[in-house]
Amino acid sequence: MRKSLILSCTIALLLVSCKNDNEEETFSKNNGGTTTCDTVNVSFSKVIMPMIQNNCLSCHNSTSPKLSNYDQIAQNATRILGAIKHQPGYKAMPQGGSLPQCNILQFEAWVNQGKKNN
Repeated sequence: MRKSLILSCTIALLLVSCKNDNEEETFSKNNGGTTTCDTVNVSFSKVIMPMIQNNCLSCHNSTSPKLSNYDQIAQNATRILGAIKHQPGYKAMPQGGSLPQCNILQFEAWVNQGKKNN
C-alpha cells in the first residue's frame, strides 16, 4: 500500500513538473510588440539552412557530422534535434550555449513535417 502511494505521488509530481509551454505564451509580448515564431511555414532554404550556417557550420563544415548540405542535415536530423534540445544521450549543441527557443521549435517542426527540401 505504501509503495503504491509513493508511486502515485511520484507520478503526480512528474506530471506537474513536465509543463509544456504554449508557443503563443513563449513568444508573445517583447518590448511592447509581438514576436512570432513561425513553425507552420518552415522552409529548408529560408529557415533551416541559414540556422545551420549561422550556428553550426563553423565547426561542422569539415568535422563529423558534416552539415553543409540538405542530404547531410536531413540524414542527421534526429541527432541534431536531440543535441539542440540538450536531450540525454546527445552532446548538447551548440557548444557554450543554447539556440533560441524559436530555432529549436522550427527545427523540430521541419523534422515533424517530413524534412522537406524546400
